Amino acid sequence: MPSLLTFLLPILLAVAGALMSAPAARRFLALAAIVHALGAASIRIALALPIGGEADPLWMSGLPTVSLRVDAGLQLLAALLAVGGGVLGWRDATTAKSRVAAILAAGTAALVLWTAFPLVRIAGGAETLAAAVAIGAAGAVAGLLVALVVRVARSARKRGTGSSSEGPDAAVRGKPAGPWIPILIVSFGAAIGGRHLYLVLGGAAAAALAAQAIISRSTGARRIPWLPIVVLPALAFAGYYITVIAGPTGLSIGALSGGPFSPAAEAMLVPPLALAAAALMVPWRAAAGTWASWLALVGVALLVRVAGTAFPAGIDGWRTVAMPIGLAAAWGGALIRQPKTVVAAAVWAACFAPEGGGSGGAWALAGWLALASTNELEPVRRFRGSLPARALGAALLGAGGALALDGVLRVEVVYAVFLTAAAAITVMRATEPAPVPAGGTARSAEAAMVRS
Repeated sequence: MPSLLTFLLPILLAVAGALMSAPAARRFLALAAIVHALGAASIRIALALPIGGEADPLWMSGLPTVSLRVDAGLQLLAALLAVGGGVLGWRDATTAKSRVAAILAAGTAALVLWTAFPLVRIAGGAETLAAAVAIGAAGAVAGLLVALVVRVARSARKRGTGSSSEGPDAAVRGKPAGPWIPILIVSFGAAIGGRHLYLVLGGAAAAALAAQAIISRSTGARRIPWLPIVVLPALAFAGYYITVIAGPTGLSIGALSGGPFSPAAEAMLVPPLALAAAALMVPWRAAAGTWASWLALVGVALLVRVAGTAFPAGIDGWRTVAMPIGLAAAWGGALIRQPKTVVAAAVWAACFAPEGGGSGGAWALAGWLALASTNELEPVRRFRGSLPARALGAALLGAGGALALDGVLRVEVVYAVFLTAAAAITVMRATEPAPVPAGGTARSAEAAMVRS
């Protein structure tokens, strides 16, 4: 099983799903990518297999029998889901693009089987099939239970609160963003690419101020500026103490790793950086049509470039606190059908699991959030459904999800499995009919579903 190929297969499945015209086919292929990523990451981690390495069947035979059968079942289930998605996509294909996607899905399913063949041979064909059926049935039952609970809760909420005069996806009104967007872009560059601590922290602070100004102007309403209120004091606190402790050894990003930070200092400095990053990673719904989701990249810069570089022990120490927060956010996003919230939660979790593919997954998923936000801007809105845009978004999502899962699974197995389940629930609910806002129409609900 070539390790690098196991990272590429979820990307191919995600791209094939993005190009499909049939919603059911897209859902099957997205589930196949998630299931394959989980099984492949489990094998890589069990064998301590680096990216680009080659798994030896003799090493795999030394794994526990139950682990072998579960991982082999996940791989077989991924192949079956990919075949199902390809068949559904071909049957319902209305364009040449969908037929090409169906062929890509079938070819990727063959590659999944080829990479999993040594594992299936060791685990046993009948046992692998039984594991695949059991995992698939458990997932289907869990999905049905979640759908039932959500439907009951939605009905109770409608009876208790009545209807709103304006849906959550109502058009954003207010003043144009003016000069704040160029300021925001420069801030992104400083935070993401700056080589000095003050550039990164200053860029993050400026990005928070600019984003808050854009949100306030675009909504046309006075609201408490929570973003700078949370971000600026946290960055000021962290910047002051980092300067005091590491000033003599230098404040360049490269020099921070050699700074004289004690375990107590690392444990003290991670929380303010994490608080600022969390505020920046929130998918700000009030800023629809703005650059707000680009802020997730700034949050990754704070946690990966600064905290991960200077305070690795602090990241490890606070992981048991950060992971449950990410898990709660992911399941909240899955239940309210907000994919951006689920992805933002995965970004947060990956930042606290930088080993393996964790940090790379955080950057890729934050890149997907940025792309999804940019697609809302008027100059590029018409390219939103184009083939390159859809393929790029799917590739970022597939690669980021596989890499993030690889990192989180290395350090927190239970949380990684439940995060994967939240992603699967999000995919299964992605093609449900969207609730129609009061005063709206089915067409407006469908448009809101596409935007989410």
